[in-house]
Amino acid sequence: ATNTRRTMKWYKRVRHYYDGLLQVANMQKFNRDHIAGFHIAEHSKLFKAYCDEYYKMDTYYRQFHSAFGKSLKESSTVLEDLYKNVADYVENLYTNWYLNTLGSQWNKLTFDEFQKDSELVDIPQQNRFYNNQISPLLQNNGRVYVIISDALRYEVAAELCDLLVAETKGTAKLSAMQSMFPSATPYGMAALLPHKQITLDENLKVLCDGMSTDGTAAREKVLKTVGSG
Repeated sequence: ATNTRRTMKWYKRVRHYYDGLLQVANMQKFNRDHIAGFHIAEHSKLFKAYCDEYYKMDTYYRQFHSAFGKSLKESSTVLEDLYKNVADYVENLYTNWYLNTLGSQWNKLTFDEFQKDSELVDIPQQNRFYNNQISPLLQNNGRVYVIISDALRYEVAAELCDLLVAETKGTAKLSAMQSMFPSATPYGMAALLPHKQITLDENLKVLCDGMSTDGTAAREKVLKTVGSG
């Protein structure tokens, strides 16, 4: 029905309301499909389920708020209050059901694991990115470009992957890793560099095998230790 309305002459006047309602419908379907919760018994399987499917709820939520924000700039007085009620419904469904339910199950499965080690078993680790992803390509005389976008949400990367495939007619593959702890920029950037050991100096600066990773020049120097850069 929404696709049919998009062809009608008055659609542009209320397009953001329809775009938002489409995402609400997607969220409701996701809720119905998983109304019993996310009862997966292993953290690695829950991790995979998020990467394969559960992330879509985050996409629907983001796209709803994109439409909702645009609607406020082209508001209809009659529809605006009703749409704000829809936004309240979305927040409740997303936060109180999805985040709480999925988050509780994840915490339940990982609490004991994190008491033993910060790295979860059977999940790819960020601090092995260079050895596992980059080094094999370089050994085959390949050329690798790494683009780092700090704090990019997984569901945004999934959408970008789909767009790249559609627009370039090429291929793209999406995968995920567990981040370093704490999951802050200095630690994450260092984890992507080649290293055997990551440490902190007396000023809490992050070092890769004793070398500074503070600043572009320092990170380039670390890369050059293995012939990269």
